[in-house]
Amino acid sequence: MKTAHKAGLRVPEDLSLVGFDDIPYASNSIPELTSVSLKCHELGRTSAELLHRLITRDKVKKNTKLRPELIVRESTAPPGKRR
Repeated sequence: MKTAHKAGLRVPEDLSLVGFDDIPYASNSIPELTSVSLKCHELGRTSAELLHRLITRDKVKKNTKLRPELIVRESTAPPGKRR
């Protein structure tokens, strides 16, 4: 956001921004930052389960997918719908 501001761009009027990991700054910034959230406890639990399966030689899926959540805040706006 700082770089956009220095370039004379307004968020979200000129540019939509999305962060990752939903850090505390995301909801405290102005404008509030839209963010992709992947729950740390889900990532840890899934990792531990996969590691346990590998150690015990159980079947392990080739692909494991975690579902991130998009937390929409003030830093994004649809094209053509800028404020």
